[in-house]
Amino acid sequence: PFSCCVSGPAGGKSNEKLFSGEDGIRMAGKMDEFTMVVVGSGGVGKSCLTIRFLKDQFTSDYDPTIEENYRKKIQLEKDYEVMLEVVDTAGQQEYTSLRDQHLRTGQGFLLVCALNDAGSFEEMKE
Repeated sequence: PFSCCVSGPAGGKSNEKLFSGEDGIRMAGKMDEFTMVVVGSGGVGKSCLTIRFLKDQFTSDYDPTIEENYRKKIQLEKDYEVMLEVVDTAGQQEYTSLRDQHLRTGQGFLLVCALNDAGSFEEMKE
């Protein structure tokens, strides 16, 4: 949880807002950035979910993805915005090294499987 306070000299006024959190204090002018990696088998709907979330659009066309990166400013609280980078990864086996790199550096993960394909759930275990 983050809390907001106004800092400045005793009795003085300041427009400099500070936020405190688990990682200490940061200036409000510097936006925190987080990376979310979307993973799953090919054809399960990773790109469709990503585009729906980021652009509020639905696409029913299947176009295999190698990798797509998106950035969006997200407001979590009234005075707290973050920059979210969403990495839409490839589901095909030939791109596992690229996907593995993002699994090491990502901060959040969305695991996607197809409800009508038990194999896509089993592949997430790998």
